[in-house]
Amino acid sequence: MKLCCETLKYRNYLEKFIEEKRVSTMLKTDGIKGNRELALVVLYEMLFGKGIQVFSGKIKASAKLIENAVRIQKAALEKTGITPDSCAEVSVSAQIPRYVRVNTLVTTLEDIIKHLQKEGWNVQPTLSPMITSEEFKEAFSKLDSKSVMIDPHVDNLCFASSR
Repeated sequence: MKLCCETLKYRNYLEKFIEEKRVSTMLKTDGIKGNRELALVVLYEMLFGKGIQVFSGKIKASAKLIENAVRIQKAALEKTGITPDSCAEVSVSAQIPRYVRVNTLVTTLEDIIKHLQKEGWNVQPTLSPMITSEEFKEAFSKLDSKSVMIDPHVDNLCFASSR
């Protein structure tokens, strides 16, 4: 699972390798057979992982075929200032709100709001229940790391940024 997530995180960087003609020949080999996603995973392992020794058979042969081209392309990208971190995708989890349900058997939403404000949190006004998903995304994207909003649709539910 981690390999898949990390490959997706650096997908934009890895795609720059596949765009290079000598590296893209890997897609036509018996080991890859045009599977672009497999090619991305192989490239990730070559650039960030343990290298081609983790592969065997046809996939290893495909990786060996482009090993030099990958090194050349990596150097070329570094010369132009393109690094893995400059192309990395923002984590999906950073784009999802963190929801907190208030246990009304123990406390009230009002008490939680007072407590959050004492702790230095900025409690934003409640959004309209008629808000569109685009408006919600915009409002959520404006939340800073110390802001919280009350969910307009579900009673006793707050959400905050995951940043």
